Amino acid sequence: MQIINTEGKEKFKREFKFISKMENFSNVNIIGIILDGDNSVENTFNSICDVINNCNYHPPKKLNEFSNNNPKIGIYVMPNNKENGMLEDLCLKTVENNPLINCVNDCINCANKLYENDKVYNYFNEIEYFNNKKFINKKISNIAKTKAQIYLALMPKICNSVGVGANKSYWNINSEHLNNLKRFLENFK
Repeated sequence: MQIINTEGKEKFKREFKFISKMENFSNVNIIGIILDGDNSVENTFNSICDVINNCNYHPPKKLNEFSNNNPKIGIYVMPNNKENGMLEDLCLKTVENNPLINCVNDCINCANKLYENDKVYNYFNEIEYFNNKKFINKKISNIAKTKAQIYLALMPKICNSVGVGANKSYWNINSEHLNNLKRFLENFK
């Protein structure tokens, strides 16, 4: 088995045609594509199917199934093939009953109020050092990633990514929220 990280949908669109031309690719029997659904599971699925079709391969007809051709191809859209979102949403679902999630939500609510009242924006505008910096926003740009980072920062040993958090067992790997993904991955046994 080989895992290739194309670092997101946009790069996948460019990279799949090169991956499919790799030496020994004709020996591949099964391909699993896992990516974030972001704002639309359906649009994500359809855009990846288009990429696969454009490379003269056969995508699955729908989520939660694999195509019958060679190679068999399956697509899993985070967090659960149904809801819009991403890996961080799935990870957070696995610990939704952890009391620290209340702290995470409180922090997000507090920050949102500060953004909404322009207090964050005004702070950065008042200090000369921050003038003309591109990172000044008027809202939190990615709630799920922000929540995951806050959660990980509250752990006994701070880590900076969901993968490192998984290695440290900070996500509940036995959560029922992972069952669909586990079933998808069982196709590779």
